[in-house]
Amino acid sequence: TFGTSRLGTTVRANDAVSVTMARARRDEGAGEVARDVYRTTEAVRDAREAASGGEADELDEPTTRETEPIPSVADDDDDDDVEDDATVNAGSNTSSFSPPTSEAVQNASVDAYAERLSEEDTTSTWATSSDVNERLIADAGRRTSINSATETPSVTLRTSMNSESELIRMRRRPTPLDEDALGQLDANVIDLSTVREKFKPRPGAQLHATFSTIESKGMLGNWIWTCRKAGIDANRVIVAALDSATYDWCIEEVKLYVDFSFHCTKAAQGVLKFNFTEQRGEDNTFRDDTQSFHAVTRAKVHCIAALLRNGYDIALSDVDVAWMRDPKDYFNTGQLGVTDVAMSADFVFHFEAGARVFYEHEKNGQDGLRAWQKYHDKLGQNPWPFRAELNTGMMFFRCTKSAIRFAIDWSERMDKKEGIPRHDQAHFNELFHSLGSRKSASHEVGLIRAFCKTPVVENEDKQCIKPKDKCPLELSCDYSSYGQGLDELEDDIEGACPYDACERGHADADLNGTLAKDFVAGFRPLYSYGGSSGSVRLALLPTELFGNGMTYFVKGRNASPHAFAVHDTYVYSGYTSKIWRFREAGLWRDDKDAFSGAHTQEEKTLVVRFNVPPELEEASRSSITTPSEGIPEGHMRALAWQADRLRDAFAIAIITNRTLILPQLLCGCHRHFYFMNNCTLGDHDIPFACPMDHVLRLIKFGSGALHELHVREANYFENRIAAGLSRLPAAPRVVFCDHENNYTACGARDGRVTGAVTKTAGYLPTKVDIDESKAAAVLTTGASAADVLRAFSEVEHTPVVVLDGLGASSADGADFLTFGAPERDRWFDERMREVFNPWCCAAEKLGGEIP
Repeated sequence: TFGTSRLGTTVRANDAVSVTMARARRDEGAGEVARDVYRTTEAVRDAREAASGGEADELDEPTTRETEPIPSVADDDDDDDVEDDATVNAGSNTSSFSPPTSEAVQNASVDAYAERLSEEDTTSTWATSSDVNERLIADAGRRTSINSATETPSVTLRTSMNSESELIRMRRRPTPLDEDALGQLDANVIDLSTVREKFKPRPGAQLHATFSTIESKGMLGNWIWTCRKAGIDANRVIVAALDSATYDWCIEEVKLYVDFSFHCTKAAQGVLKFNFTEQRGEDNTFRDDTQSFHAVTRAKVHCIAALLRNGYDIALSDVDVAWMRDPKDYFNTGQLGVTDVAMSADFVFHFEAGARVFYEHEKNGQDGLRAWQKYHDKLGQNPWPFRAELNTGMMFFRCTKSAIRFAIDWSERMDKKEGIPRHDQAHFNELFHSLGSRKSASHEVGLIRAFCKTPVVENEDKQCIKPKDKCPLELSCDYSSYGQGLDELEDDIEGACPYDACERGHADADLNGTLAKDFVAGFRPLYSYGGSSGSVRLALLPTELFGNGMTYFVKGRNASPHAFAVHDTYVYSGYTSKIWRFREAGLWRDDKDAFSGAHTQEEKTLVVRFNVPPELEEASRSSITTPSEGIPEGHMRALAWQADRLRDAFAIAIITNRTLILPQLLCGCHRHFYFMNNCTLGDHDIPFACPMDHVLRLIKFGSGALHELHVREANYFENRIAAGLSRLPAAPRVVFCDHENNYTACGARDGRVTGAVTKTAGYLPTKVDIDESKAAAVLTTGASAADVLRAFSEVEHTPVVVLDGLGASSADGADFLTFGAPERDRWFDERMREVFNPWCCAAEKLGGEIP
């Protein structure tokens, strides 16, 4: 076959034969072609004859052909050859991103490679007949090209499957259920009858699923939208409704998509309606009631086992996950391709931090994984991923006997009646980290480099041994003779055995392997055994590709340009903050109505620009030396100064009846600094563009006592264009000036944002055309509401106005002074105490209330 290695490979096959086999695999499906090609020599012979135009008797003259190495995702110079050879550009990850499905990418790759072969001398032959069963399934070296949301150069990710991995997966699959058993699952757990008709269960058939109740329909709609935007095949997308209201909503929602007919189905037949989900609002969810939330998660876990028993692999995520790229092929690469269960985690580091430690030790002949496990950075933090809580918000289950056993064990733990009901995640963590009942297990959690290629068996003394005769890589192999298959859901025993008790596969971490660059860059999972048997094959997914609220939103989205998805965790103010963060990342579905103000007219906006003084930037940066339970005074001073600017901006937005576009704020510490060494957590740079919910209670705006004040995200104008609205004319400027300044010089002052915040990975510039010439109006420091109305009368009918100069002339005072009425001033001060998180912005002294 033709090569797929980034680091350079030698190909030992007739490429035309490979194309024939690849087309067969493309047309017939992965499972069918694995069975047809590898169980019979006739299919291989037919392919050879088709390539040579006649008999194919010469099998003993190996020739080689060097392929061009496919660059790693970590490479910086690979954007010039995206269209080379058998590669195709699968589209960019922008607001208008609509890439082809992975199947389309594969088809194009195979055909592109076939076209290239027609122009070359294809005289090479198979190496030897004994190598036939060891050949890679032709994959055309397909690569998926993406563009990051930060307009970085196009990068590629290699995905490939080989015969060895496919055959291991086939060996570990359960026997398919008969129609009666499937019917019982449909009736009692989750109805997949229509899904099976449109997307038949088979080896490699992967569903992309979520579960939801009606109070989460906003998030659910966004989950569907990001799946479509990421190019995930609609036939694979399934929404499992946990109540009748969600199912009815889903049926209507699917009608709105002309080109994306996803599946709606009922989980637990809508029995959760007794929890009164129809009466709950989006900020009053099942999490508010322990019994109700346990009922929801319990139903979800039962459905996972049913989906697997139907014969599907499952990429499962919560509704507050946004998808940017299709992970289907990724789950079939390297050792992940033979894993039973893969999992995300609430890990606050990127894997790259530890992978660098791994690399330095490995190249010196030392154990890199153990070095990573024991490493502490300069702040005393340990970036070993398995110390983190696993999060059930993003999971992958492969249809194997071990995965089904894991899901059943998980559901049985959830079903136990004694004691207080526990979160499904707590049970999952215990099961994931379990070493089972076999006390002889010699592997520490997370130190597995590769899984067994062949089964491990026991002798009469319960010792782990290799099978006497190596089973050839053919599906006809009877593994039951080696102690497997006697119990349909019996796990392998390899996790309890010494590492050398079997022949291991190629480790992702092998520095001479094809995935070496990806591993060192932090793009590969880490592996372990677990489950009730201690032998379930488990993988911890890298945070660079499957991000969470810390690694993607706090660290900054530009630090994760290759992410498949992000789980919107580590937020404050509930769903309101989740939506805010998604909007800032361009991952929230807004239609045109979302940009309309009162009376359905397009809302008028106010953009505020200011620059943090350099001495406060440095003070914020120095806060990293703050010990646990200490007060980071530099961070507090810098944030209090910015809060004063926001306070003035809020007042002016209320007076002018404009929606305020919130500027990016600079932070030197995490919101919960009091409990952290060095006032932060993870490996992000200091200072950083802090998420807005670290500073403001976003849920307060636009409702109740603050119904007059509406705010929107910094990239509002980009989202507006993505929703289908036209570009706005250049915005005029209103500028604050000091009494002593010359108004002409002040009005011409450059108000553009500079400084440390613009260099952070989370910075979002407000992209709107601005008239940077002379200001349209000038305000004097200490202005009143009447002064504001007078200045803004010059730009009253302009859709966007930019307010510059806040804090430039009044570092220790307020640019806005009064509404002109004491009652109104008191009302405003009370509202400001409500919207600011209490620890950040004490006016008279540092410190304040510690959350």
